[in-house]
Amino acid sequence: DVSRTVLDWAKRNLEAIQADPAAHTAVESDVFAFMARAKAKNERWDLVILDPPSFSTTTKTTFSAEADYEKLAATAAALVAPNGKLLACTNHRGIRLATLRKKLHDAARKANREVAQMKSLPPPVDFPAPPGEEPHLKSVLVTFR
Repeated sequence: DVSRTVLDWAKRNLEAIQADPAAHTAVESDVFAFMARAKAKNERWDLVILDPPSFSTTTKTTFSAEADYEKLAATAAALVAPNGKLLACTNHRGIRLATLRKKLHDAARKANREVAQMKSLPPPVDFPAPPGEEPHLKSVLVTFR
Protein backbone atom coordinates (compact mmCIF):
# COMPACT_ATOMS: atom_id res chain seq x y z
CA ASP A 1 0.00 0.00 0.00
CA VAL A 2 1.13 3.53 -0.57
CA SER A 3 -0.13 4.57 2.89
CA ARG A 4 2.05 4.06 5.96
CA THR A 5 -1.11 4.42 8.09
CA VAL A 6 -2.75 1.48 6.30
CA LEU A 7 0.38 -0.65 6.68
CA ASP A 8 0.51 0.13 10.42
CA TRP A 9 -3.15 -0.85 10.63
CA ALA A 10 -2.35 -4.16 8.91
CA LYS A 11 0.41 -4.82 11.44
CA ARG A 12 -2.00 -4.17 14.33
CA ASN A 13 -4.53 -6.53 12.74
CA LEU A 14 -1.89 -9.26 12.44
CA GLU A 15 -1.04 -8.80 16.09
CA ALA A 16 -4.74 -8.86 17.04
CA ILE A 17 -5.16 -12.31 15.46
CA GLN A 18 -1.86 -13.43 17.01
CA ALA A 19 -0.09 -13.74 13.68
CA ASP A 20 3.57 -12.80 13.65
CA PRO A 21 3.96 -9.50 11.77
CA ALA A 22 7.62 -10.40 11.16
CA ALA A 23 6.44 -13.39 9.09
CA HIS A 24 4.59 -11.03 6.72
CA THR A 25 5.95 -8.46 4.33
CA ALA A 26 4.40 -5.01 4.16
CA VAL A 27 5.60 -2.78 1.35
CA GLU A 28 5.03 0.95 1.19
CA SER A 29 4.84 1.56 -2.53
CA ASP A 30 2.62 2.41 -5.45
CA VAL A 31 1.38 -0.92 -6.81
CA PHE A 32 2.56 -0.26 -10.37
CA ALA A 33 6.07 0.62 -9.14
CA PHE A 34 6.10 -2.49 -6.93
CA MET A 35 5.02 -4.72 -9.81
CA ALA A 36 7.61 -3.19 -12.15
CA ARG A 37 10.35 -4.02 -9.62
CA ALA A 38 8.96 -7.55 -9.20
CA LYS A 39 8.89 -8.09 -12.96
CA ALA A 40 12.49 -6.84 -13.28
CA LYS A 41 13.53 -9.39 -10.62
CA ASN A 42 11.51 -12.10 -12.41
CA GLU A 43 9.43 -12.68 -9.27
CA ARG A 44 6.32 -14.83 -9.64
CA TRP A 45 3.59 -15.83 -7.22
CA ASP A 46 1.14 -18.73 -7.17
CA LEU A 47 -1.63 -16.37 -6.10
CA VAL A 48 -1.99 -12.65 -6.72
CA ILE A 49 -4.90 -10.77 -5.14
CA LEU A 50 -6.20 -7.54 -6.64
CA ASP A 51 -8.60 -5.55 -4.50
CA PRO A 52 -7.95 -1.93 -5.42
CA PRO A 53 -9.98 1.05 -4.27
CA SER A 54 -12.59 2.31 -6.71
CA PHE A 55 -10.67 5.60 -6.86
CA SER A 56 -7.56 6.93 -5.18
CA THR A 57 -5.05 9.70 -5.51
CA THR A 58 -1.57 10.27 -4.21
CA THR A 59 0.71 13.21 -4.72
CA LYS A 60 2.02 11.53 -7.88
CA THR A 61 -0.71 9.26 -9.24
CA THR A 62 -4.43 8.76 -9.68
CA PHE A 63 -6.15 5.37 -9.92
CA SER A 64 -9.66 4.81 -11.20
CA ALA A 65 -11.01 1.26 -11.28
CA GLU A 66 -13.13 2.06 -14.33
CA ALA A 67 -10.16 3.40 -16.30
CA ASP A 68 -7.21 1.50 -14.83
CA TYR A 69 -8.37 -1.96 -13.70
CA GLU A 70 -7.45 -3.65 -16.98
CA LYS A 71 -3.90 -2.24 -16.85
CA LEU A 72 -3.59 -3.31 -13.20
CA ALA A 73 -4.83 -6.82 -14.02
CA ALA A 74 -2.53 -7.17 -17.05
CA THR A 75 0.48 -6.10 -15.03
CA ALA A 76 -0.47 -8.49 -12.21
CA ALA A 77 -1.19 -11.38 -14.60
CA ALA A 78 2.41 -11.23 -15.79
CA LEU A 79 3.49 -11.92 -12.20
CA VAL A 80 1.35 -15.02 -11.71
CA ALA A 81 3.34 -18.26 -11.85
CA PRO A 82 2.42 -20.92 -14.41
CA ASN A 83 -0.81 -22.65 -13.32
CA GLY A 84 -1.24 -19.88 -10.74
CA LYS A 85 -4.29 -17.85 -9.88
CA LEU A 86 -5.37 -14.23 -9.88
CA LEU A 87 -8.18 -13.24 -7.52
CA ALA A 88 -9.64 -10.03 -8.90
CA CYS A 89 -12.11 -8.05 -6.81
CA THR A 90 -13.85 -4.72 -7.08
CA ASN A 91 -16.65 -3.04 -5.17
CA HIS A 92 -17.01 -0.28 -7.74
CA ARG A 93 -20.75 -0.01 -8.35
CA GLY A 94 -20.21 1.17 -11.92
CA ILE A 95 -18.31 -1.98 -12.92
CA ARG A 96 -20.71 -4.82 -13.59
CA LEU A 97 -19.54 -8.43 -13.26
CA ALA A 98 -19.63 -8.94 -17.04
CA THR A 99 -17.46 -5.83 -17.48
CA LEU A 100 -14.95 -7.05 -14.88
CA ARG A 101 -14.74 -10.44 -16.61
CA LYS A 102 -14.16 -8.72 -19.98
CA LYS A 103 -11.43 -6.53 -18.46
CA LEU A 104 -9.78 -9.68 -17.08
CA HIS A 105 -9.93 -11.49 -20.43
CA ASP A 106 -8.45 -8.44 -22.16
CA ALA A 107 -5.79 -8.14 -19.44
CA ALA A 108 -4.78 -11.79 -19.88
CA ARG A 109 -4.46 -11.26 -23.63
CA LYS A 110 -2.30 -8.15 -23.08
CA ALA A 111 -0.11 -10.08 -20.62
CA ASN A 112 0.21 -12.94 -23.11
CA ARG A 113 -1.38 -15.34 -20.62
CA GLU A 114 -3.76 -18.16 -21.41
CA VAL A 115 -6.80 -18.41 -19.15
CA ALA A 116 -7.53 -21.99 -18.11
CA GLN A 117 -10.57 -21.06 -16.04
CA MET A 118 -12.41 -17.93 -14.98
CA LYS A 119 -14.85 -18.37 -12.12
CA SER A 120 -17.14 -15.70 -10.70
CA LEU A 121 -17.40 -16.05 -6.94
CA PRO A 122 -20.58 -15.40 -4.95
CA PRO A 123 -20.65 -12.37 -2.68
CA PRO A 124 -19.68 -13.10 0.92
CA VAL A 125 -22.49 -13.39 3.47
CA ASP A 126 -21.36 -10.18 5.18
CA PHE A 127 -21.52 -8.23 1.90
CA PRO A 128 -24.85 -9.26 0.34
CA ALA A 129 -26.24 -7.87 -2.88
CA PRO A 130 -29.02 -5.30 -2.56
CA PRO A 131 -32.41 -6.87 -3.36
CA GLY A 132 -32.87 -7.21 -7.11
CA GLU A 133 -29.40 -5.83 -7.88
CA GLU A 134 -25.98 -7.13 -8.73
CA PRO A 135 -23.61 -7.29 -5.75
CA HIS A 136 -21.37 -4.27 -5.26
CA LEU A 137 -18.48 -6.62 -4.46
CA LYS A 138 -17.56 -8.65 -7.51
CA SER A 139 -14.86 -11.34 -7.27
CA VAL A 140 -13.45 -13.44 -10.08
CA LEU A 141 -10.84 -16.18 -9.72
CA VAL A 142 -8.70 -16.58 -12.84
CA THR A 143 -6.51 -19.64 -13.27
CA PHE A 144 -3.75 -19.38 -15.84
CA ARG A 145 -2.01 -22.17 -17.74
